[in-house]
Amino acid sequence: MSKHVCSLHIKKKGIIMRATRKKNTKPAIDRQVEILKREIPRLLNDILILVGKPVKLIFDPTIDTAATDCVAEVRMGPWFFLEEGYRMVGFGTAYHECGHIRHSPYGVDLLQRAHKQGGPVRQQLMNIVLDRKDDMLTAQDAPGFAPVLRDRLQYICTLGMKERYKKELKGLTHKESIPFLRKVVPEDIYEDFFMVAKWHRRPKIRRTFRAKKYMTRRQLLSASPDRLCWLVEQIHRVLGDVPHDGECGSYEWRPSDDGGVEKAFAQMAYIAACQQARFGDPEHGETDVEIHNEIEKIIQNNLSQGRAGSLQQLEKFLKTWGITHPGTLSVGEVDEVEIRKIKQHAKYTQEYLTLLGPVRHLVDPLKKRLRLLDSPKSFTLYGQDEGDEIDDDEVANIALNIGGYFMTEVDVRDINAEIHLAIDCSGSMSGEKVKTAKQIAILFSEAIQTFNTADCVGSVWGYSSEAIYDFGEVSQSSGLVTLEGEAGNSDTHLLRHVGACLARSTKRRKILFVLCDDGPDCITGVQRISNQLLSRGILVIHLLVGVHAAPKMYPIELLFLKMEDCLKELGDVLETVLKHMK
Repeated sequence: MSKHVCSLHIKKKGIIMRATRKKNTKPAIDRQVEILKREIPRLLNDILILVGKPVKLIFDPTIDTAATDCVAEVRMGPWFFLEEGYRMVGFGTAYHECGHIRHSPYGVDLLQRAHKQGGPVRQQLMNIVLDRKDDMLTAQDAPGFAPVLRDRLQYICTLGMKERYKKELKGLTHKESIPFLRKVVPEDIYEDFFMVAKWHRRPKIRRTFRAKKYMTRRQLLSASPDRLCWLVEQIHRVLGDVPHDGECGSYEWRPSDDGGVEKAFAQMAYIAACQQARFGDPEHGETDVEIHNEIEKIIQNNLSQGRAGSLQQLEKFLKTWGITHPGTLSVGEVDEVEIRKIKQHAKYTQEYLTLLGPVRHLVDPLKKRLRLLDSPKSFTLYGQDEGDEIDDDEVANIALNIGGYFMTEVDVRDINAEIHLAIDCSGSMSGEKVKTAKQIAILFSEAIQTFNTADCVGSVWGYSSEAIYDFGEVSQSSGLVTLEGEAGNSDTHLLRHVGACLARSTKRRKILFVLCDDGPDCITGVQRISNQLLSRGILVIHLLVGVHAAPKMYPIELLFLKMEDCLKELGDVLETVLKHMK
């Protein structure tokens, strides 16, 4: 968020927080360009995942700290990625600014309002409260980004103190210094408040405990803009007057003040300013022209590649675009759906194996094909042209290396994915449909169990307007065999719940298959939610059975005439998906 109160050029106890950069040489510039070529596409992708709408990334080393307009712009310096050891701090800084765009579009107005009501100190308190609120919401909505946000806060809060306690920390690594720095006594209540708000450290001053109660998770996450202004006003009242830097006594802000508050406030804010001070000097650290030009080229190339992919997708869509006939696909929405967890149990195994028997002719060839994808390294496979076992007739030839046996080369596949299958168990799925749907779930389970859990994991769900059934990770003792048709559809609730579960996954690729025989409870709802999930890196593939045409409701729509057709072709779909999970 934009910060106009403090400067990088802060003198604190004889330490001038100013960094100057040496002139880059040609080899150094080339190395920096290669680093940026690698990092910028990933950074843009992460920003898009978090913001979920068009956004602009501007590398600007002249700003004091990273900033945003809270609408669609993220500004930051490129030096995070060019200086060794600060890469993840750079990503955390970008994620933090994305949180403001996503959760506080009113942020700039609130900062101006706080300044008008209580001066620069009130403005900075509002800034800290908004930072805390938006980081909490970002971590809640996108848990995979939370560790990076925490590392950034730890870096901000410890960098300034490391200068102050240089002697005590001599010889200690960053990790070893953390316990010491968490226990140090703050110089004043504002510094104590800063560390509590940013680092979630336990208050060291009694009055800070009173201020802390106004910025709890419960207070902040549901607060309206007016409520946030009231909370910040209460915090300001509790913290009281701001002491002069280096003086005893107190200072009370007045609109006619000559700037003393800014000087006093610097005592609290200089730690955050240190974050960028490491990388450049706004007056003397101009960006190399070559670097600036290369950044523009990298972003332009990234956009060109995206356009090329979009044009291919558009061309394919236009070739297959038919007439969509109007009709009722939505079955209505309910307010709330219960989540029921069905634990794995040995009593389900026999029925699982009974259902597996009729589809084993589909399962075994699929598992064999998938094993060729799940290879720890490149190797040669001997004598296994049929089934899972080595052909006994070829053992001697293999041992003596005299030829006449089957041999194939297997390539390495870097699979790192989590795939879930959700099955519609509404009333229209009763009878033979739900039985075939269980067999589809079993084929899916057997396919996922082919892989090592470090490479690919999966889960099965059932859903209706009565409940969402969580059968847990795939297993032959899964309770999926208990699925029966009941009530109506509830796709929107399913997507919200399962999407949140997938968002917590540490896997690189996340896929959700949704199998159903009718439209969702709310077409616009599933369009909105599935697109939100896609922007967060979760692809929803819709397996729609028993219809001849349908509007585009999910990112990927696969239509089948009969449930048996889906059973026969799901293996090919899974293989296609897993081939591209690198």
